[in-house]
Amino acid sequence: AHVKYSNQHNLNTSLARSNWDTIMLASTAWRQLSAIPTKHPLAFGVGISTFKTMFSDAVVQKVVEQKEELDWKRNLAFGAFGCFYLGGVQYALYVPVFGRLFP
Repeated sequence: AHVKYSNQHNLNTSLARSNWDTIMLASTAWRQLSAIPTKHPLAFGVGISTFKTMFSDAVVQKVVEQKEELDWKRNLAFGAFGCFYLGGVQYALYVPVFGRLFP
């Protein structure tokens, strides 16, 4: 019975250590990911704008228009719009203006 307890104890300890390692890894990853907008605001804004615009178009094509296959040419056009206009031009316009208006 003692050996069985010992093996179960080792397993529980190993699982707890494994869970702790996973939590620490996730915490470190989250800390690094959450620092990206602060360290690289333009690149983050461009990336988010590109992703959300392409994702939105894909949802419209599949759900609203009920297309069998995505029109990738159209989706890439939306991605370019999201990247250059929403991510780049609007960033260049709004960040300096709002930065002055709301210091």
